[in-house]
Formats: sequence, C-alpha cells, structure tokens
Amino acid sequence: MATKSKHPADINKWIEGVIESCETTRQLETARNLVYLFDKNLNKDYGLLFFRDLMKRLDDKFFSLVEEKLQKGQSGENFSSIG
Repeated sequence: MATKSKHPADINKWIEGVIESCETTRQLETARNLVYLFDKNLNKDYGLLFFRDLMKRLDDKFFSLVEEKLQKGQSGENFSSIG
C-alpha cells in the first residue's frame, strides 16, 4: 500500500508503518533501501532529521526481531545481512 500524499512528513509516516510491519530481516533490508531512497530525494535541510529517525526505528526493529528469535531458540535466519 502506497501513501497518497507526496508531502515528506506523510511519506515518513508511511515508511514508519512499513518498518513496523516487517517480520524478517530481509524485509528490514528492503525497508532500509526505502529509507535511503527517501533520503536521496529529500531536501537536505530537514531530510537528515527524517533519515536519523527512520534509521533508529530500523535498528530498534532489527534488535527486537533478533531478541525475539533468540528467545524462541530459532537460529535459521542470517542476522548479519543487515546493517
């Protein structure tokens, strides 16, 4: 599902939703690529704030997934592919 607005704040909010919906590290890799593309097209004056916030959300989600997998004792996923 895509955002209908082209306003940077709306796109940022949509990307936050994409990040929160990720269930695997591969999905997080794709979300990270989305963040980089978004940053590339932003005005650098305020784009850095969006970028830093989204990257922190990605990191938090990644560590949450890793912790969840470790607690379940699942080791089938390669966690070194993102970062």
